[in-house]
Amino acid sequence: FCFCFFLLVMDIDLSKSDQREEQWNTDDELLLEKFQERYQPGSNINFGEYCRAEMKRLGLDSGITLSWSNLSYTVMQAPKAEQGTLISNVKKLLQFWKRPKKVPYHLLNHVSGFIKPRMLTLLLGPPGAGKTTLLETLAGRKSVGNSAKMSGEILINGETWTPDFNRIAGYVAQDDYHIPLLTVREALTFSSMLRNHPDVDQEKRLERVDVVMDILGISHVAETPVGGELLRGVSGGERKRVSIGVEMVMCPSVLFMDEPTTGLDSSAAYDIIKSLRFLADAGVPIIVSLLQPSQELYNLFDSLILMDKRECAYFGPTNKCLEHFEQAGYTCPKNKNVAEFLLDICTVEEEQYRNAHKVPGQTLAEFYKTSETSMEVGRQLWNGVKPKDPEKTVLPSTRIFATDVGTQIKLCTKRSAAIFFRNRRAIIVRMLRSLVIGLLIGTLFWQMPITQLGGNNRISLVFFCITFTAMGAIASLPQVSEERRIFYHQRAAHFYRTVAHFLASIVMDIPLSFIEGIIFTTLVFWMTGMNDGLWWEQIIQFIVFVFVLLVSNLCAKQFCRVCAAATPTLGFASALAPAVLCIWLVFGGFLIPRTSIPVYWQLFNILSPFRYTLESLSINTLADLELNCTTTELVPPAPEPIHFCTNIGMGGCSCTWEMSTCNDTIPCGCQNVCPTPSGDSILVQYGLNTEQSFIYIDSVALVGFYAVFCLCTFFALDLLHWNSAGGAGPKSKADEEAALAAYRNRREGNIVEYMRDDDDYNMGAINEGSGVPLFSEVSAQSMGSSLVFSHLNYSVNIASGLKSKIRCQKQWKQLLFDVMGYAPAGRMIALMGATGAGKTTLLDVLAQRKTGGKMEGDVIVNGNFQDKYYNRLVGYVEQSNIFLPTLTVRETLQYSALMRLKADIPHSEKLKRVEETIDQLHLRDVSDQLVGDPESGGLSMELRKKLSIAAELVAEPAIFFLDEPTSGLDSQAAASVMETARIVANTGVPVICTIHQPSADLFYLFDWLLLLRPGGQTIYFGPLGEKGRTVLDFFGRHGLGCDEDKNPADFVLECSGAGIGNREDDPSVGFNIPSDFDCDATWLNSPEFQSLVEKMSEMTQEAEANSSNRGTSPTGFTSPYSVSMAKQVMLSVKRSFMNKYRQPTVIRSYFLMYLIMSLILGTLYYQLDLFQSDARNRVALIYFCIVFCALGAITSVPGIILQRAVYYRERPSFLRPFAYFVAQVLAEIPLVLISVFVFGSIVYGMCMSGTGAYTDPFSRYLFFISVYSLTTLTCTAYAMAVASAVATTEVANTIVGVSSSMFSLFAGFIIPKGSIPKFYLPFHYLSYYKYPLEALAINQMVGLNFTCYEYEKVYIEVGDTW
Repeated sequence: FCFCFFLLVMDIDLSKSDQREEQWNTDDELLLEKFQERYQPGSNINFGEYCRAEMKRLGLDSGITLSWSNLSYTVMQAPKAEQGTLISNVKKLLQFWKRPKKVPYHLLNHVSGFIKPRMLTLLLGPPGAGKTTLLETLAGRKSVGNSAKMSGEILINGETWTPDFNRIAGYVAQDDYHIPLLTVREALTFSSMLRNHPDVDQEKRLERVDVVMDILGISHVAETPVGGELLRGVSGGERKRVSIGVEMVMCPSVLFMDEPTTGLDSSAAYDIIKSLRFLADAGVPIIVSLLQPSQELYNLFDSLILMDKRECAYFGPTNKCLEHFEQAGYTCPKNKNVAEFLLDICTVEEEQYRNAHKVPGQTLAEFYKTSETSMEVGRQLWNGVKPKDPEKTVLPSTRIFATDVGTQIKLCTKRSAAIFFRNRRAIIVRMLRSLVIGLLIGTLFWQMPITQLGGNNRISLVFFCITFTAMGAIASLPQVSEERRIFYHQRAAHFYRTVAHFLASIVMDIPLSFIEGIIFTTLVFWMTGMNDGLWWEQIIQFIVFVFVLLVSNLCAKQFCRVCAAATPTLGFASALAPAVLCIWLVFGGFLIPRTSIPVYWQLFNILSPFRYTLESLSINTLADLELNCTTTELVPPAPEPIHFCTNIGMGGCSCTWEMSTCNDTIPCGCQNVCPTPSGDSILVQYGLNTEQSFIYIDSVALVGFYAVFCLCTFFALDLLHWNSAGGAGPKSKADEEAALAAYRNRREGNIVEYMRDDDDYNMGAINEGSGVPLFSEVSAQSMGSSLVFSHLNYSVNIASGLKSKIRCQKQWKQLLFDVMGYAPAGRMIALMGATGAGKTTLLDVLAQRKTGGKMEGDVIVNGNFQDKYYNRLVGYVEQSNIFLPTLTVRETLQYSALMRLKADIPHSEKLKRVEETIDQLHLRDVSDQLVGDPESGGLSMELRKKLSIAAELVAEPAIFFLDEPTSGLDSQAAASVMETARIVANTGVPVICTIHQPSADLFYLFDWLLLLRPGGQTIYFGPLGEKGRTVLDFFGRHGLGCDEDKNPADFVLECSGAGIGNREDDPSVGFNIPSDFDCDATWLNSPEFQSLVEKMSEMTQEAEANSSNRGTSPTGFTSPYSVSMAKQVMLSVKRSFMNKYRQPTVIRSYFLMYLIMSLILGTLYYQLDLFQSDARNRVALIYFCIVFCALGAITSVPGIILQRAVYYRERPSFLRPFAYFVAQVLAEIPLVLISVFVFGSIVYGMCMSGTGAYTDPFSRYLFFISVYSLTTLTCTAYAMAVASAVATTEVANTIVGVSSSMFSLFAGFIIPKGSIPKFYLPFHYLSYYKYPLEALAINQMVGLNFTCYEYEKVYIEVGDTW
């Protein structure tokens, strides 16, 4: 009986109703009646009531029940690689077959739990605890295969997990997956139309879009493009709300959300979680992971999952967790944010919360497993967690996807069409490319004569069209890679099947390819005179020309799609696609005739699609064409050798037998022939068929290749999923001990002490007995500066369209309106405001990061107007943490210190300050770890943010700006980062920091507040006061109050207009800001504003007076850069070499590309002889080698684009463009030289040196290697120049591909110099392909005597003799 009583007392019901449920009407009949009419946009409704009514209308009672038992997820990962020396790294690169053995790494370890209808569950845990892995696993987003294993059991309504679960489950990922060109409404409508059950009619699906947009506060941007990195669209916070809306429009049966409030202000975050609370109360179970939940947010949840070290440390009610952890040995201080307490006890911070119950060495997960809470969860799982009536939780369906394949194809095609027609710039560029190149080719080959030279030019023109097609196809690689990322996410969410996305992409690619093909082929065909015969024959020839080139173009593009879909990275695809396209060109039949291809390479000729293009188009233009020969083309040419004449000495013949040649050819009966009398003879020379029927055979073959590539693309998309398994790898014991030691060091001595009054703060110093100070004692006293910004206005030009650009019309949008403020030395200012208030814009303007737009106003530093040396005073931590992934943390900081600290500081002292900063920001345990990429197991978001701060602090800035330094961090990491900023301010440096969701404790770290409202206007600038009292009093004078138990940071944000909806239905939260509150008038009419205006006037006058008296810069600097040009070049070159040669995959693929191609060419052109065909093959081989190195240079484009982002961050602060340029160029040279040396040695040795006719073979070999190396370096430098000048990889690939084809056209091989019109001769000399082709051809050909095969001889009948 005692045991039963104990169980009753300890019974935990995680799904019990909450009082919040009474806030909305639970009478289902009234709800159905309330929402019977069509929703009117702008109506203020309860989202929970709406969803409840929708469920009841469909015959559902609630969402599903989900349970999981002993859930584990394990991936096989290579051990963390140690950073070795250059020699060891080269050795590893060469020994590529020796791969480190992968070891199992548990991302989840025996996690159990469940969620029921009406449960809103909070998922907490420090970075790396397994939160995202748990959500992805439960949501069915984790793949299982050879490298990833999952064990345990997941049950839905007590039944085994089925593939159609993703159809009813919503999952909001950390990243945003949107097509930038779609509007907000289109993105939500696409999701609603595809993912809602067939029982939901179209009108209801569209209605849900309007409801969700109103609930999330994005109705005002409904017709605005979502945007992205390269397209201006909605703000980051609005884009995150679009991600949430994409899942909410389907009214899911269960909802998983991974950090949905990142990038939102605290008011907007609360409004969204409140909407989720209503949705949960309606019966939908929801799990939400949060990073920095306030106490108000925490109170909205009724259950909690706490993850620690990839294990479950607690699963139970939120109101029971403190009691649980009290027994575990941790006591939560009074008035402490519970979420912060829970996160702290999972880190080294846990020591401060220990009580007498703490068992030494026992982890939170170990205690939880033995607790009654865990036992109760186990009992419920054993008994089975399922609803009473499972049939009323999910609508019946036999489909895995909500819609049929036909509907999916229709909607995906409609979306692709919208993207196609909206991307007008891409359409115009592609049309202009076809038009310009078509006109150029048409005028270059204008009306080719029907002569021997004209016949050869025809087949050369066909080959160039093929080359142009191949070069242009490479430009599609970046687009496909970006599409693949979005496709993976949407397919996993069961938007559509692979076939729908695949067919939609093909359907919309064909029309554009057809249009640009029509433009190009029409100009080329009719202008060059490729038409002959009767008019109807010419029409057929034109149709064949258009069709074959179109299919060939589609083949090349589709093959590039295969490469992008089947390879893990864009860099890998950029190396593979050009290499294979080059192989196709070689085996196409032009560079080496089919008759010269060795037997063992015949299969490659058959497998080259360009073989069929060349043959069909050559037959189309040359078959049955009778050619004439000019006098210079006849054999023998005039004057003829005397023995070819039969009437010597006869009447009318002026020639005699004593002459060696005769010019009087006709009277003297001199005989000659035209060696190429027809187009068929040219076809035979190249080993091509001459029958017209082969046009259709080749066309069918091309269509077959296209179909095969389409199937390969489909299967690559359907079967492969290139993504990281996640996780940075297990931490070693030494790492954990180092982190604990760093924490204890900070706790014992490194304390921030400061005192406040209402007007200003008296800053104390860092405890002298602490660990290592942030800055040296010598410079700390003099490093701070004062900053004043007066009447700042900033506008950007939003005029769009070609017409506006041609007419230079500008349409200005003002982002900042008369912003004023000042930051004396040592003051820490919070820059706050709702989304769209212009916070980042203001920081960019103050830090001189804006390169466009129009700025008005003054920036004053230390009583003087800013000058060109101002950048040396500024440290700016941007939102994006951009670093080279191949450098370690220490190397990144050393580079920053050596480049930015004064030149007179000794080198050892600079390195010492790096170590000081590493200790100060607690980066010691990862100091030798590569920065890496977040998605591939690099530094966590917290560590990357700390590294961003450290990279600026190590330079000892006099003014410090931070833009959203806590975004993406949990509360403990955010506190650590902001404490660091406080320490910086205490050294005398003014700090201005934007922050979205500060807790009260973080808010109190600031001295003053600059508050902006949407639109970029100031509504408060002044001191916070103790516990924010001064700013609260300011708004209190106007009837706005903040309760003592509420966060004043949330209050000032709501005063600025933050938030999504009103709080009339929830009076217990919020601050009841009247809707008619005029924040502008409140500030402009305040004495604080008048005082600020007067102070700005005084400071401006003082700066004007100082500027008239000064002779040198008030900063004391004589250069915008800290170190000399030579020093910058040396440091930049060292970094570029480390970055370049720590990428074994890139190096290996580049080297193998040259090695494999050299072996192919060496065996294809093996030991060229001294016959006529070999003479042409020698020049063709040289030509192709030049084209190949140009295509190989394209592989460097993605790397340059990625590194450019780092350069853009560093250039305003310290980096000379020339130093960056030299470093990038020099880093490419070793790899190029080694690859070219191997390539050139193999090709020259196997193909060009076996004749024995040279007297100086070694010197010719050295000349070949030297010229070819220089050519490859030139091509690489050209590709780098293009990549540095354009916005995207796609544009760079397009420009490099098209221009390379133009350079090859005018080089003198495709069309001889004599056939180039005079007005195009400058292009011939501007083509840098001309010079290596000419030099290497002379080096190869001069000194050789060529003979003829029997079939190459031309027989002439002279009398009775041949």
